Amino acid sequence: MSHFLDRSEINDRLRDSPWHDVDVSPQVASTNDELMRDPQPWRALVTDNQVAGRGRLDRSWEAPAGTSIALSATMPLPRDATRWGWVPLLVGLAVRRAVRDLTGASVGLKWPNDVLVRADARAPWAKLAGILCQASGGADPSVVVGIGINVHQNTEDLPVDTATSLHLAGYDVRCEDLIVAVLRALAQIQQEWDGITEDDAYRAACVTVGQQVRVELSGDESVTGAALDIDEMGRLVIDTPEGPVPHAVGDVIHIRPGSAACRPNPTRTTAPRSSTHSRSDYSARRVRCGAWTSRGEPA
Repeated sequence: MSHFLDRSEINDRLRDSPWHDVDVSPQVASTNDELMRDPQPWRALVTDNQVAGRGRLDRSWEAPAGTSIALSATMPLPRDATRWGWVPLLVGLAVRRAVRDLTGASVGLKWPNDVLVRADARAPWAKLAGILCQASGGADPSVVVGIGINVHQNTEDLPVDTATSLHLAGYDVRCEDLIVAVLRALAQIQQEWDGITEDDAYRAACVTVGQQVRVELSGDESVTGAALDIDEMGRLVIDTPEGPVPHAVGDVIHIRPGSAACRPNPTRTTAPRSSTHSRSDYSARRVRCGAWTSRGEPA
């Protein structure tokens, strides 16, 4: 049993859920790596001391022992492979709901895999959690969902000044409460991710949509323009002089804020990729000017 986490309490509170036996460890190198060794659906592993964690593109994720939670969970992938791009986005939506239900905090989502929080509508967004999804093969493919959430850190515990914790945002929560809430929210969102019923909820919570952004791609390529929408495959659609261009999670290295003012003819530093989208597809694109300002806080 972890020195910091109560395994019995977590499992007792999840008895009526699909999570059969949540494993709690005092220290893990990487929770995702552990579950990928045997990715059976509805397994979960959590620790408050992950020593070799990583995020998307093998970026490191570090925190002092006992100050954050690293949680990995294995779930069935959507039956339709065209929905797989939505999985990390809807996982973020589930984490957002869990945090909001516990704290009432203002929580936003940055495409594709960051959960953000801010003290109030005038404060800047800061990163609270990161998500890494890894698919397994086989006849019934599943996904290992890795989530790292900053809970108790002080400023000096954080690796970058754009990160925060629930404690620094003014919310002190028990890790057990957060783990139970996240796992319940994940089970609920998995029941919906074969269809599109939650897609608009993600779009409404995504602070990337409607902003001027710079998309950094592999090979030193970049695209600058207004983020118009998230398309039916979970791709971020960027306005360019040649028309809207979708970008998949696997193609993108970074999403950076662009200029604060929306421009009618956003610049592009590389040749456009082919796209079947047209601007008329986004007549209700909900674009507003600003740098990382939220379009709303729906329930």
